[in-house]
Amino acid sequence: MQFVIVKIGIATLITGSERDEVLRYWDIFEKEYNSIGVRSCDHPNLGFQGGDCSNLDFLKDELSNLCNIISPFEIIVDGFGYFEAPSKVVYLQVMKTNELIEIHKEINIILSKSCISTFQYYTPEYWVPHITLAMDDLSETSFDTFKKRHKDTSPSFNQTISNLALVEFKDNGLVELLQRYEIK
Repeated sequence: MQFVIVKIGIATLITGSERDEVLRYWDIFEKEYNSIGVRSCDHPNLGFQGGDCSNLDFLKDELSNLCNIISPFEIIVDGFGYFEAPSKVVYLQVMKTNELIEIHKEINIILSKSCISTFQYYTPEYWVPHITLAMDDLSETSFDTFKKRHKDTSPSFNQTISNLALVEFKDNGLVELLQRYEIK
């Protein structure tokens, strides 16, 4: 039996007025900084892990099972954060709570059973929970300008997490939603 390898990710989709706030920042980056890289995915999200999946059916079953045993939980967003490398990224910082850490560990365990490899920066020892606002095409100048303009700005909100999403990273650079699972 031959398995098809699919590059996937597991995230939670941001919803409600919090989604609108993230989309407002996406618009700012597009209009003021010529940055549209984040729009490779249609959905603002908090990414948990990803990798090269060799058993998509098993993964789907395990995600469904996980969503049936966990309860919705809250994340806390507090301020901007920045990755300098491998490319410039601006994001909203998500506080690491015990509940978020546990869900992340469970997702990593599931992916270790269904993927031949996972994303190094999303393993428990390296993971920085965040909601991306700009990535991949942000120039050094735009990156520095945003940081200076917003050094005294600290957006914050709480978001109830009630879903997990399975996405596929396509060869054309886009991210396609394969399945959304509701946390009950």
